[in-house]
Amino acid sequence: MAKKMIFSGITAVIMITALAGAFPAGAAAPDNYEYGLMHPSGDMLAQWAAHNQTVPELALPATRTADPLPASFSLLDRLNYIPAERDQGQIGSCWVWSGTGIMEVALDVQNQAHERLSEQYLVSTYNNGTGLNWAGNGGNLSDLVNFYNGTGRAIPWANTNASYQDGQIPDQEETIVPAASIALEPHYQVNSMVEVDIPFRGLDEATVINNIKAALYSNKALWWAFYMAEREDWIIFFDYWNTQTESAIWDPGYAAGETWTSGGAGHAVLCVGYEDPEGTANDRWIMLNSWGVTAGRPSGLFSIPMHMDYDATFHDAVNEYHSYEWKTLNVEYGVVAPTVDNASGTSGETGTAARLNGRIVCGGGENPESVIYWGAVNGGTDPLRWQHAINLGVTPMGVISADVTGLDESTLYYYRCAASNTAGTAWAPGASLFGFLAGDANADGAINALDITKIERIIVALDTPGPTADANGDGAINALDITKVERIIANLPG
Repeated sequence: MAKKMIFSGITAVIMITALAGAFPAGAAAPDNYEYGLMHPSGDMLAQWAAHNQTVPELALPATRTADPLPASFSLLDRLNYIPAERDQGQIGSCWVWSGTGIMEVALDVQNQAHERLSEQYLVSTYNNGTGLNWAGNGGNLSDLVNFYNGTGRAIPWANTNASYQDGQIPDQEETIVPAASIALEPHYQVNSMVEVDIPFRGLDEATVINNIKAALYSNKALWWAFYMAEREDWIIFFDYWNTQTESAIWDPGYAAGETWTSGGAGHAVLCVGYEDPEGTANDRWIMLNSWGVTAGRPSGLFSIPMHMDYDATFHDAVNEYHSYEWKTLNVEYGVVAPTVDNASGTSGETGTAARLNGRIVCGGGENPESVIYWGAVNGGTDPLRWQHAINLGVTPMGVISADVTGLDESTLYYYRCAASNTAGTAWAPGASLFGFLAGDANADGAINALDITKIERIIVALDTPGPTADANGDGAINALDITKVERIIANLPG
């Protein structure tokens, strides 16, 4: 269907300062209260509106009759998020949060990777994290698409310095997290990303509702951006967000038809589902915001009505714009080698038995096959040098473990986890020790430089010797034991 040639409202390059949490929950917002929004100039409205006319439509499945869409549906369980941490703070980075949410759902659907992705990576890297067009001053879904098609990688939130840290400084003009400080490994490979439109302009309400439902039911989270032309309109929404509960529906229709003013702004959120019970009074789209939580919104959600004017507009002196955008992403992830470690070591050691623990840090785009290698000899990364191998089969991201029995109480053992997918095999960074820790001279459960110091003190009769101080097992405690500990620390044989 051809789109009506009414410009569609866009994102912003000017930030409106946010003061989230600045007044008690349940109280009305004062006139000077604002959350993080995007505030576009007239030129940006026109520029991005023109772009929106070129966005292809999402290919939707045919309307069902024999198997109609369910009365309610939610993608929220596809997201791994902590509501209080889903908070853009005092900058206009909502577009990053909404777009990243779509990517997270797609990653969970395609690769069964229930992973938080890093908004901070884009905010820090996009336009070098500074200047008028840095991510904190707003953007559109197309900006996110161009960014990821350029970098080709999505970074987990758990990577070093990848958790969200911006937005805490009033009038912030650049990122506080240098892009170079964010660890790029592990990562998920983004092969391609395309912005697509949900058909809604100029269509009858029933068709629009079915299109949005069908898009959600195809396991795609949606970008919903909305634009209101006057500051007073936003004060009403702030009050709704701060004083109402997640069961209350907010209707943005009161802002339709207005003239764009200096207080006009836009905001992008993530549509994650719908409820369509009997009757129409409580039919709603469920939206996940990026303003953290309030006393009445423990999950960071709000709702808008299904039955609304989808063709609502606002205008400036030159153009008329659509008040809403309904979009999503076609994302194709690739596969990279997984990342694995030995977690925190063993647990439940009894002398003759132990549980060997590991962790799939990142599956790399598909659930890998995991193996725990162990034995009295450190086999490094050569499977043939290990005495034993426990194949755990295909495992999702998270903790892996295996129990071993029949251990010799006087033997020191090693273990190391490995994981393989179609892109390759990865090993834990090193082998972990368990069993009789010969060389653990200070008996703290680890072998390190402190044990060398302990052996030195035993040699000069400053400390009492213990059986584990005899690192090489020759019945004496001397400089040879220091050499043995040094070799254990360096993961060297012998």
